[in-house]
Amino acid sequence: MNKIDCLTAIAVLYLAPAITEAGTFTYRSEGETITLTIADNEFATLTQDYTATSSGSSAQAVSDTVWTKVTLSDTSTLSQTMTASTEYSSGYVSPVLEDVDGQDIYIRPSIWVSFPSGTGATEVNAVLSQISGATSTTLVSSPYIEASQPGPNETLDLQGGYDIYCVEVSTTNGQTILNQIETLTASPNAARSIEPAFSFTASVEMSAPNDTYWPLLWNLESSQNYDINALETWDTTRGYSSVKVAVFDLGIQNNHPDLPVADGYNATPVGTVNEWYPTEDWQNHGTAVAGFINATIDNSLGVVGVAPDVTLLSVKIAYQYNYLTKTFRIDDDRVVAAINWAREQHCRVTNHSWGRSPTAPSAKIAEALENARIGSNMLHFASAGNNGRESSTDRSLRWPATASSVIAVGAIGKNGSRSDFSAFGSKLALTAPGSGLITTDRTGADGYATADYAPNMQGTSFSSPIAAACAALVISKNPALTAAEVEAVLCSTARDLGTTGHDSYYGYGLVQPQTALDAIDPYVFFGAANSIDGWKKHEVYGWLKDEAFPWFWHAQHGWQWTSSTDPPALIVYDLQSNDWFYTDISESGYYPYIYRYSNDTWYYYFPDTSEPRAFYNMNTGATENF
Repeated sequence: MNKIDCLTAIAVLYLAPAITEAGTFTYRSEGETITLTIADNEFATLTQDYTATSSGSSAQAVSDTVWTKVTLSDTSTLSQTMTASTEYSSGYVSPVLEDVDGQDIYIRPSIWVSFPSGTGATEVNAVLSQISGATSTTLVSSPYIEASQPGPNETLDLQGGYDIYCVEVSTTNGQTILNQIETLTASPNAARSIEPAFSFTASVEMSAPNDTYWPLLWNLESSQNYDINALETWDTTRGYSSVKVAVFDLGIQNNHPDLPVADGYNATPVGTVNEWYPTEDWQNHGTAVAGFINATIDNSLGVVGVAPDVTLLSVKIAYQYNYLTKTFRIDDDRVVAAINWAREQHCRVTNHSWGRSPTAPSAKIAEALENARIGSNMLHFASAGNNGRESSTDRSLRWPATASSVIAVGAIGKNGSRSDFSAFGSKLALTAPGSGLITTDRTGADGYATADYAPNMQGTSFSSPIAAACAALVISKNPALTAAEVEAVLCSTARDLGTTGHDSYYGYGLVQPQTALDAIDPYVFFGAANSIDGWKKHEVYGWLKDEAFPWFWHAQHGWQWTSSTDPPALIVYDLQSNDWFYTDISESGYYPYIYRYSNDTWYYYFPDTSEPRAFYNMNTGATENF
């Protein structure tokens, strides 16, 4: 990642001065001021750790990273507590912060600062240079990192997004970090967010399965017709393997007979970066979530996913499970690294069936998700939360479903009514089946049930991947659609439920993938090959609706294509002006091949014949000559 070479900071370590008399901590999150409570007589120690602030794929985790919370017997001030903490640990210690749900938040040794993309270097350095004790400064996320690049003569013009910097600080005391953030937050500056690296508590919620498999796959097809009409949808597409969906969860079983997983990333400090599958008895949730996306079709086994032919990736984000509270820890800087990894893998969809209090958001995660959406056309789906029952104190959406670039999904039952547990709010976008479902389970004695499938599952954890898989189907038909366009077509074609129009209980309604597919045109993709043996599938610059014609590429005046098979062209479409025009372009301006996409395969032709001479196979990743 890019470094700020001009930034020089003098290392000054504070010894643990008091932060505020009120026992609170204030930080800036996406332009808003957030206040958290600091416990006076508690602190947390960290036994081992690793740095996860670079692109993600290069970070290596270590085993046995454990947070240990210590509560002093007497009521001490925060300053006294942090001083006493040195008696318990010679390593890193953190104050204990709490969100409104009473969940613990710990501070990791780095400060994260974001700026709207395009902020000048002077303004950026004016903030970052105030951080004392800095050992390195890294640009971790930006809409321009791993963005889809234009043709050689085009200019990449991304609108929006944020440049997120991580400043690693040499300190063994998290109070030092809080002090610096308090100071930076209080002063007017160009930063949109200023926060520490959080290790926070999160959870996944669902009912325990029982021994019955009723109702079997009503979410796909049901006589009551509150399903997603999968059979009709599959007549159009089952998805393409080139469309990748990343599940941010507790890990997905890597050898389930009904669930293909292509690859993964471990965003926890336990195990190696390649251990993206479950390694603990409580890590069952991700395998159940994944079944709704791409469980195998037509294999005489168990269940089938909504988009069975798309490619599934596993991102494991949770560690240190608390069996009493059924919660686990997530480190937000590691999640940012995982988002960057998903961008490097060219994922188009991510699913987040986990949640926590929306009153203690992580700006770095929210802004990294937005950068991925802007720069890599990635859609993000999240479960609304299972706190919607009347007995709940707070029935609003959970975070990250409330993040601006995330599509929040609620749950309905078989009768089309909102599931009583489904959280709600104005940010809710879609609903999908979420009660009485059956899905893949960890095999054998592992998992929720004794078989390889878990029955009678319920939760917005499962409505979210159903909606995410529907988005993958839309992208499979037309990969040229932007993230905003895919979201718009899903919302505009959803089946309206509840009050007319968008509402807080159903969003725009029940997601309907076939209706969405009917609303878009299929597109043919084109790109320029370096040579007949050197096709690169990421060099894709344009598209056309009509696949009946062979199309020439033209490299003059920006990337263009022409409908004429015998140059000079009579009519050309200009990708820069987004318009057709008449021209007399000479033959010398054309590439010598015609490109066409069909049946998951790239073909290119010589101009003097319609016979294919070579093609790029997106399934095998190889160029093959006839």
